[in-house]
Amino acid sequence: MSAAVEIPQEVAEQVIDFLHNNPQALKACSLVCRAWVPRCRSYLFETCNLVPKSIRVFSEFLVSPNCTFLHHIRTITASRRRWHPHDHYFDTLAPELRRLAGVHAFETKLNTIGDATTVDSISLLPFTAAFAHVTRLVIVCNFDQPAPLLNVISHFAALQHLCLRRDLVNQGFRVIMAASSNVVPPAGLSSLTFNVDVVDPILTWFRASNNLHHVQSLVLPDGHIDQRSSDAFGQALPLMGNLHHLSISLSAFKHFTPDFSVHVNLRTLIMRDCMWDNAKLISKLVAPRLEHLTIEFYSRYAVVERHARRDWPALDVHLGAANFPRLLKVLFRCKIREHARFLRENFVSLRAANILQVEPDPEDLSAVGFLEALPPPPPPPSLLPLPGPHHHSTLMG
Repeated sequence: MSAAVEIPQEVAEQVIDFLHNNPQALKACSLVCRAWVPRCRSYLFETCNLVPKSIRVFSEFLVSPNCTFLHHIRTITASRRRWHPHDHYFDTLAPELRRLAGVHAFETKLNTIGDATTVDSISLLPFTAAFAHVTRLVIVCNFDQPAPLLNVISHFAALQHLCLRRDLVNQGFRVIMAASSNVVPPAGLSSLTFNVDVVDPILTWFRASNNLHHVQSLVLPDGHIDQRSSDAFGQALPLMGNLHHLSISLSAFKHFTPDFSVHVNLRTLIMRDCMWDNAKLISKLVAPRLEHLTIEFYSRYAVVERHARRDWPALDVHLGAANFPRLLKVLFRCKIREHARFLRENFVSLRAANILQVEPDPEDLSAVGFLEALPPPPPPPSLLPLPGPHHHSTLMG
């Protein structure tokens, strides 16, 4: 007979954490012993997806004295269907939503129906109003008529992170906002992620409210951005003095070249869809607290050597510890292995400091396995200064 083996709880929790994206494994672990149940449930019930088909059952869970998983729910995603016979349960259960005290993120879809004043699914109805305390809001935009989106955003007084993205089913729709002069952004809103072209109205709104200095994280959309949004970004960028994280697609801005020299507080900078000449913008970067720099080249046909053989070594020196003492990683993503090889060969100092990383495009089959063929980095020169402190599960289907 084999003896029972007792696993320390901290070891068991590390195993459960490792399995956080594996619902079947988490369910199996939850049956091992009572002590493992809370950790497993914290992942199994972290995100609750509500649709009309399941909302009635969920409303019964809310009022049941025997329901023990509600305090594990952290994120609510809601997809309403006005024509569904159970859709009205979204609003009738609103008084019971106070039981979900741990919810901090809310995701839903915004639809316009028929005219400029009708907003479906995220209008200020009881269901949406019950989540006014959340700190993260994701809105899937699905409309082509003006909608009072700014009014909706201002309703979430505790909001810190805002993400706006387009409905994948209706890619042709444009996001049009109705004008609003009486609302201001939530005071704590500091993180903006745009996957749709709403740069102009949102940044203009922040600028008019003198809230641009609150923005610490800004992720701008891919694809072409119109002249008005380009102008709005150009006017807003110098006023974001507390910006720590910036992710920008340079191919989207045809009418504007960003000046990174004014953002001394940047910790993370991601330049997406770069041409080889765009990398020269880094030479103007003055951000001694920068920790991570990512440059993604989208051209598959540019010949690096022909563009600026002398510029890359200069950029290598500029990114050294003297200017960026906290730099932990410089990541280049490019399309073909010849470009990746060229970059590794020209950024000698970054390689010596062990902070250079070059990745091929995983969709480019010609780049598979090229890293193994690259030569090892050279040993650090004796006079090179050492770097400083470089530093869901678904409940309802």
